[in-house]
Amino acid sequence: YIKRITCPVLIPWGKRDQDLTLERVPIVKSLFPTARWVLLDEVQYYIYLEAPESLAMVIGEFLG
Repeated sequence: YIKRITCPVLIPWGKRDQDLTLERVPIVKSLFPTARWVLLDEVQYYIYLEAPESLAMVIGEFLG
């Protein structure tokens, strides 16, 4: 189903995430080659809880 996604995709990623580590980024990037990636330095997994202001800014910029 992933290949059927045609809309723009935003993938915010926590740099300190211990479950979805940076080593997995190439795998996910291969699934969403045109996605916009944003690496947030100060967060782990729960971006919306750990850095809500940063996430809101990233989403706002993405939506234009």
